[in-house]
Amino acid sequence: MDHLNLKELASWLTTCNIDELALTSPQGQVRLRRGEAAATPSPVPTHLPGPAPSGVSESSGSRVVKTPGLGIFLQAHPLRGSPFAQVGELVRQGQCLGLLQVGSLLMPVPAPCDGVMETYTLASGSTVGYGTPVLTLQTI
Repeated sequence: MDHLNLKELASWLTTCNIDELALTSPQGQVRLRRGEAAATPSPVPTHLPGPAPSGVSESSGSRVVKTPGLGIFLQAHPLRGSPFAQVGELVRQGQCLGLLQVGSLLMPVPAPCDGVMETYTLASGSTVGYGTPVLTLQTI
């Protein structure tokens, strides 16, 4: 847990209107909770930063796939060495292209459409926030 940036996590709590976040690992536990003052209603912004509801953005036949939450992005399952998709590989809608690790929880990052894997845009093991671009697909 020593690689977590607590200031950044606290900022995400505020930005995403989350009241509490608890992370547990063999090294320890971190629990962030917004104070009582935060319980008072505040105006909800009409536009939050991050991906479109589908988790992708399009430009010229390519789709940028973004994370659905915050955590650590993994290109491969922790018990396997090879990435979920290789550059140039045909992928199908719903196919797992990566994992978002939050504590011991692993959430899939699925392909939003059929396409060809272009590139991972960041290294496996990178800490990511909501809407961080993680890979691009060439749509078919």
